[in-house]
Amino acid sequence: MSVLQRLCIVFVSLFVCYSNATVHLSGVLTSTDQQNIKKIFEVSSYSDISNAYYAVLGSKALTQGGALSSSMSKAACDAVKSANVKNLESMFYASSLVNALGASCKHQFSAAVIDSVSKKIVDGADIQTLYYATTVLKNLGKKIPAADVLTYLTNVLNEDESVLASSQAILLASHLEDGPGLKALLGKVLDVEDLAAQADEVDEKYLYFENDLRTTSMFLRAAFELAKTKKRPLGLSDDQVIMFANYIMKHKGATSFEGAYNVVAPLNAIVTYSAMSVGKVQLLSGNAISQDKSALRVAVTNVLHQPIDGLTVKVDSVTRSSDNEVIISNVPMKKIIGSAMTGYDLNMWDLKPKSGFYDITLNVVPTGGRKLAGASDVEFRVKVTTSIEILDSQIGTQEQESTSVDWQKISFPAKAPNMKADSQQKVVMTFKVKDTIDNTPMKPHQVFVLFQNVKTNQEVIFVAEADSSSVYKFDVDLSAAGKESFNSQSGEYTVHLIIGDAAIANPVFWHVCNIKLSFAGSTTAEEPASIYAPRPEIHHLFRVSEKRPPAVVSTVFTIACIAPLFILIVMWMRIGVNLGNISFSPKHLVFHGGLVGIFVLYYCFWVQLNMFTTLRYLALLGSVTFIAGNKVLAQQAAQAQS
Repeated sequence: MSVLQRLCIVFVSLFVCYSNATVHLSGVLTSTDQQNIKKIFEVSSYSDISNAYYAVLGSKALTQGGALSSSMSKAACDAVKSANVKNLESMFYASSLVNALGASCKHQFSAAVIDSVSKKIVDGADIQTLYYATTVLKNLGKKIPAADVLTYLTNVLNEDESVLASSQAILLASHLEDGPGLKALLGKVLDVEDLAAQADEVDEKYLYFENDLRTTSMFLRAAFELAKTKKRPLGLSDDQVIMFANYIMKHKGATSFEGAYNVVAPLNAIVTYSAMSVGKVQLLSGNAISQDKSALRVAVTNVLHQPIDGLTVKVDSVTRSSDNEVIISNVPMKKIIGSAMTGYDLNMWDLKPKSGFYDITLNVVPTGGRKLAGASDVEFRVKVTTSIEILDSQIGTQEQESTSVDWQKISFPAKAPNMKADSQQKVVMTFKVKDTIDNTPMKPHQVFVLFQNVKTNQEVIFVAEADSSSVYKFDVDLSAAGKESFNSQSGEYTVHLIIGDAAIANPVFWHVCNIKLSFAGSTTAEEPASIYAPRPEIHHLFRVSEKRPPAVVSTVFTIACIAPLFILIVMWMRIGVNLGNISFSPKHLVFHGGLVGIFVLYYCFWVQLNMFTTLRYLALLGSVTFIAGNKVLAQQAAQAQS
């Protein structure tokens, strides 16, 4: 690859990764996710050595090298003992298992088997063969012919430039000792940064190769393994690591051994990388703050849902979304060490916030010198909820030409005495809504007055509006609304006050009173039919068959169909039928029998069979008749020529 091509790739990669907003983890592998994966791995026996490999190494990746259950160790060791040692891939899995199981599986491979593996390292071998063979030797503690491997690997990489092959080559290179040859290979041929630039990006959130989990997983493992073993720079930007992890996380529901392993193995590689942590800030306290639930609590975890230590979490700003007022800024959060998860708290209630929505920006800074990705400029939106109280409520009726109102005072949640009103009056209601936290008037987003007909359940809803002094006033002119809204249906109605808001902890549905409304030209309200009442029975009428023609018509038609047969017999009698040359050889009998069978089949089709059954029988009879007829006609032609 030329210097110009390298510069172009680096420029494009930098542009993609840094021209956009900060990338964050879309999720982590939660405890529930990990339990589901463990259920896949932990079985009593493994039908294939590869399944045992994925299960053991996947389980160790979940526990970061922790101990395995005795049943899993035994089942994996049994799989090793029954492995086909003549197959290189099986030896790769078996040797990796022996290396991973340690003292719980003391199994020795013969010198002949190891020698056969060594002989696989030859010029012309593909990358996978070289990778498998060197890994087997490394797992068994045998010497790897590094110089030969480097030469063979360089030759084959010129022919196979796929990401999967390059990833296997990087893993292979991490097994080799440092030297000029390895340095040249990693500097000129195998470049993690160049490979990462070939990845496909989706929605500025995901990076992957060929939309393939196995290839993407192996590349990530190879990149981190090389950085760890050779003390080299990772070659991936923070955003690239996060976007690769987001793609891996999309497949956390994988149900196969290999699929589950390809999820946990690269995530473990990210977690165990000492130079960088990838974290996600999670809101533990929920998005609602109230007097009873006053603290905002967050946790910072890695991709395996484990707490990240050595952090300072600060609130950059808390901004009220309604007017963009910043109520605090640059405030550290208090570290709380819990039994399940280490959290960081901010007591929002001490800030005396008004009810509503708040945008909170956090910044997480590592204190131990380890770089942290994905946890800077994190934003949450929370709501501060409050309780409300209804004050100075009253309802009454008013004559259209009058300014006085016949008021009835009422206190929430009591019910006012029954009322009456007609089409010459208005129904009027006033009230105030108070925030019980700061004792100030409040204007909720949704305030309605509902009239519901007691008999028919017809609902009529009106909006209540607040004036400049935050007093809600509602009135409905029955002369106009009687026909437009109530459909002129007189009768008894219930009146409900409905108050709702996302920031209200105690929404209101208050039965204020019952009122009897009388409208001019009113219609009688009928009891609505129950939707569960039985319906009339449905009687389906089929179309009456058409009248058949007289019997004489069908008789004449039948005679017309049979007439050609009689004509044929008469003609045969006149010209003289000579049956003397009939041969009774098998082919003649088969041919004439086939013809008769076809006519019989036609008759059966007419009286009983359907078209598809007839065609199946005809295909068999027709084929036999055709072959036999061809031989009979060929014989007749030969006799005629002689």
